Amino acid sequence: MKVGVYENAPKIFTAADGQPAGIFIDIIASIAKDEGWHLQYVHGTWGEGLERLEKGEIDLMPDVAYSSEREKLFRFHKRPVLSSWFQVYARRGSGIKSILDLRGKRVAVLDRSVQQDTFTQLAASFELETRLTSLPDYQTIFDRVANNEVDAAITNRFFGLMHAKKFGLEDTAVIFHPSNLFFAAPHKAPGQLLDTIDAHLLNLKKDPQSVYYRSLKRWVSEEVRFQWPIWLQALGLVVCVVLLTSLLGSVVLKRQVNTRTRELNQMNRVLRTLSECNQALVRSTEEAGLLEAICRIIVEIGGYRSAWIGFTDPKNDDNLRPVCQVGTGGGAPVIAKADNGPTAAPIPRLIQKTLQGGRPCSARHILTDKTFASWRADALKGGYASVLGLPLLADGEKLGVMCISSADSDAFGEEAIVQLTELADDLSFGIHSHRTRVAYAQAEAQRREAQQRFEATLRASELKYRELVMLANSIILRWSRDGQITFLNQFGRRFFGYTETEILGRHVVGTIVPENERSGRDLRQLMEEISTDPHAFERNINENMRRNGERVWIDWTNKVVLDEQGQVKEILSIGSDITARKAAEEKIRHLNTELREHAQILENRVAERTAELVVAKERAESADRLKSAFLATMSHELRTPLNSIIGFTGILLQELAGPLNEEQKKQLGMVQISSRHLLALINDVLDISKIEAGQLELSYATFELRPSIEKIVGIVAPLAEKKGLDLKADISENVDSVNADQRRLEQVILNLLNNALKFTETGHVRISCRTDNKQYRLSISDTGIGIPSEAIPGLFQPFHQVDTGLSRKHEGTGLGLSICKKLMDLMGGTIDVKSQWGKGSTFTMRFPQQGPAGEFS
Repeated sequence: MKVGVYENAPKIFTAADGQPAGIFIDIIASIAKDEGWHLQYVHGTWGEGLERLEKGEIDLMPDVAYSSEREKLFRFHKRPVLSSWFQVYARRGSGIKSILDLRGKRVAVLDRSVQQDTFTQLAASFELETRLTSLPDYQTIFDRVANNEVDAAITNRFFGLMHAKKFGLEDTAVIFHPSNLFFAAPHKAPGQLLDTIDAHLLNLKKDPQSVYYRSLKRWVSEEVRFQWPIWLQALGLVVCVVLLTSLLGSVVLKRQVNTRTRELNQMNRVLRTLSECNQALVRSTEEAGLLEAICRIIVEIGGYRSAWIGFTDPKNDDNLRPVCQVGTGGGAPVIAKADNGPTAAPIPRLIQKTLQGGRPCSARHILTDKTFASWRADALKGGYASVLGLPLLADGEKLGVMCISSADSDAFGEEAIVQLTELADDLSFGIHSHRTRVAYAQAEAQRREAQQRFEATLRASELKYRELVMLANSIILRWSRDGQITFLNQFGRRFFGYTETEILGRHVVGTIVPENERSGRDLRQLMEEISTDPHAFERNINENMRRNGERVWIDWTNKVVLDEQGQVKEILSIGSDITARKAAEEKIRHLNTELREHAQILENRVAERTAELVVAKERAESADRLKSAFLATMSHELRTPLNSIIGFTGILLQELAGPLNEEQKKQLGMVQISSRHLLALINDVLDISKIEAGQLELSYATFELRPSIEKIVGIVAPLAEKKGLDLKADISENVDSVNADQRRLEQVILNLLNNALKFTETGHVRISCRTDNKQYRLSISDTGIGIPSEAIPGLFQPFHQVDTGLSRKHEGTGLGLSICKKLMDLMGGTIDVKSQWGKGSTFTMRFPQQGPAGEFS
């Protein structure tokens, strides 16, 4: 029978004499001897062994962890040979203590091993990125870590315990994937082979003196080496002295052996305690159960008198709150939790020193050492002779202290403290991980609750929208491309005289649209054209029909409704009744006929009145100039009362004259806002009136242009920040002084910047200034709604607005750009605009660096 061999001491390896050795070799050799098998060992790496087993080149591969993927390739017996788990090892002082410390590190794993897949899944669950290096055996892995070629290694607990110290490595708190180890055979192997191994394993594990337990003791337990003293060998020739020395040496030897044996037994208990605690950490699902399990394992398996855990107070790290205690008085362990009141720590001063110092503190020989005389009474009462305090730390945070007491005066030696400190670190990591999971679960619950509230708000909004659509005073119609009516709001149903069940699903033609207008136009063909190309009929006017046969005229606005693939699903039509308007138009046509009959008469009268109209025009222009002059001179009289209103409402709102209720504040606020709006309107009207009347005087002065622009940008910055817009100024280094009317120039720049921010919802607003042939070129660009090309020619006309009608979203009088244009003309400059509808606009001002000679113009 061919058996694979690779290097993974102490489970399986090649001894110094070149022969296979290890726990698995001892067991299979014993079975082969009883069964009369001849064993042939095939050496290689772990990966080579699995490949040979898969190809059927060997009959058995030892030390194979079971997994569902491997079961598809190999056959396993039912009873495991050993149980193990994987653990991460790193160089001493590397700082790697927990799974989070492996972020971005180089980690070595055994090629084609279960640990490679399970660690990848473990790292993914913590969203860690690590660099895995696959190597053929554990000896190479530890050698790479020791030589700093990789940062950490993953190995099984047997190899780690046996070889970590030799390579200068230390174990970490990262323990995962407990697994059972078997002999694996090819799928074609006879079934009785694995059954025979199972039968022998059952018998071997029942007998404490069997090869199974002797092999475990041989390869796992620490070997005690003793050497006779040289002086004893020198005096061994003298018989009488040999006898005396032998007796004395026997006593000394027995004491040394007993002491070392106790130390080894204690270390074995500590290691077993550490192993069981690590498994409890892996299995734990809640904090209280984890603390109880750890304390119970320390007392039951570790053989200690008691285990006590206290947590720090969230408000004060120096105060401890007992949360769990397990103690024994010689019988069964007694458990005390936070809800039934665990007692205080065995030695409070030692515990406090441990907490404040953040490192282990121990007290041994309490019953005999005079240093601990003040603690002796508590020690006798509690039945302990030594105590160890271990800090619980995670990411620099003090979680608490774990206190372990023992009836043995020498219980806490240096090696035991190192192992128990590792246990405390593992427990700290487990507590921190659990609290992190709890915090994440709470955050997830809060997120779900917020999502539910959002969905409820969304449903309420949808209901409000549906009510708005149903109760709107316009006809809202949705119909498919084949002409079927899918929705008609309540107003529309009342208008046409149908119920919902009577109209839905019917064709528009024959119900609300007649086949032909009274003028003869084919409306069926019109409906087909609209459904074929809705974009070409965004608005149409046609004759419609009520249920009683009455003909009405509707002005329709059509929008397409697209499906998920971007195809036309439905057509949304919103209509307004214009029957009265159409009747008026018809009447106007009749009147036009009559007017044409009187045209000849009027032409004669026009000739007679032309001269009179010229005179009237001159009088009107004179009156307009008088009007402008009147408005210009009325500036003080119009502004004074409005400023008084604004000022006194401000005093009232500040409650300087007495307290106001909420309704009074609301009404006064509306008065103040309306007054400010009216004052701005009057200012614009007065400015343009002064300009038209020729009464606006410009005060020229030399000032620095850069600070002036930066001041204006600072004024509008809060509005940009409120709307989430990116506002930036780009001023050339050679921009310095300018001779102009500073107030009017700043008025133009501020007006253009306000317009850019007003009509921009997302994106940015940029202001730039450059010198250009003894002129300054100042541009303001935005990513706002833009201006239609057909609206640009009239943009600088008084009272002209692009955003007009009842649906307008932005306030304004339509005078701002007109005033800006006229002011720039007065200052010898120009202003023009470039814009693209839906993408933004750029206004460019050009004005001379030096104004006319003299202080005033």
